Amino acid sequence: GMNWLFTPKMRRTLSGFAHGWSTEIEIKTASQYVGRFSPEGIEVGVEPVPGDTALGQLGAQENLFEVTTDRYAAVPLVVRGPGAGPSVTAAGVLADVLTAVREARPPSPPA
Repeated sequence: GMNWLFTPKMRRTLSGFAHGWSTEIEIKTASQYVGRFSPEGIEVGVEPVPGDTALGQLGAQENLFEVTTDRYAAVPLVVRGPGAGPSVTAAGVLADVLTAVREARPPSPPA
């Protein structure tokens, strides 16, 4: 699957009983925006992921691409690095909008 983008981390606490003694186990999770693609299709959405995974530890300005295959089932191949950042992303969106406006305009008549 493919995973990318960051959202804030959250924690939840579970209480359990072991051998008659009360124990508290803290499980850290991260809510991440995740995209997955497979032969069955594409899924995109916010998912809780374990905080001790590469995706769970993703920083605010980072992107992550994870490949899980038959050969990489137990330990997926992970490529992680810095994202473009707000100014580069905004410049890209502006360029796309300008291209769409140019293409939507009827051609000018010859002079």
